[in-house]
Amino acid sequence: MINHVRTLILNSQNTFFDGSFGQIYIPPAFRPVTLDSHLQRIKNLLIPQGLDATGQNYAAAAVMQILHSPELEDYTLVLDPRITYTANAELLAKACDMPVYITVDKSTGCDIVPKYRVVAGNQPTQMSVAGNHKWTFRDVTARSLRVDHSRGTEVTLDVVRGVNPTETQAIDLLPGYLKAYFELPSNELTGRYKITYETTVAVPYNLAVRAGELERVLAYPGYSDRIFGATGPHAATITELHDIWLNAAEIGLKFGSAALAYTFQCEKLRVADGG
Repeated sequence: MINHVRTLILNSQNTFFDGSFGQIYIPPAFRPVTLDSHLQRIKNLLIPQGLDATGQNYAAAAVMQILHSPELEDYTLVLDPRITYTANAELLAKACDMPVYITVDKSTGCDIVPKYRVVAGNQPTQMSVAGNHKWTFRDVTARSLRVDHSRGTEVTLDVVRGVNPTETQAIDLLPGYLKAYFELPSNELTGRYKITYETTVAVPYNLAVRAGELERVLAYPGYSDRIFGATGPHAATITELHDIWLNAAEIGLKFGSAALAYTFQCEKLRVADGG
């Protein structure tokens, strides 16, 4: 299965990622593996819960950058050496510094000019906010508009003039970081329009924190045995990964060895389920 290890780490169908930033090929025939509680907890450490598709792509890129290190890449390619991605580092860099994109579709009678303000250095750091955000503004009246947030609900807002009478007051998109406002040459909302703001908030994926949590969880009764249980056709490989986990000094190698052992356990379940 192409991109096999990455696919197992994400453990979601390809359609979940349609159109998302950083999307990588997942075979259409792949069906998510049903995980037991031990494996699910490890999966949630690798790919934190609550992330949207873009956020999960980002987290997967962070994991795969480690798994393709020279010491671990041979293990990463055991299940299938075919991969379609080559730029994990590029994806991580781009997702950490995504601009705000504005798209405007308006009638000839509309003279609204969309603007925005950002507070530099105040990007959100909550996991729940990470990923892609899109806000769509549409006309209602000369004094009100609708805004639909891709991660929220559609609401109607009464537009308030700013200190400058030809501008609206700022509308919070990401509180404390990103605000939208509109220049109004006609002193009101004119014509028909559809205006979108889109940006991506990087996932606060701290390897040291993730690795520390992983080490703590694997110290719980039963977890190490479940992740590093050397059975099945890849028993020898899992044993080698366990040795790396026990003896490696580098945090990346320890994290990567456990992540890979997890994928081999997922593969056993997938095969057993006829996947």
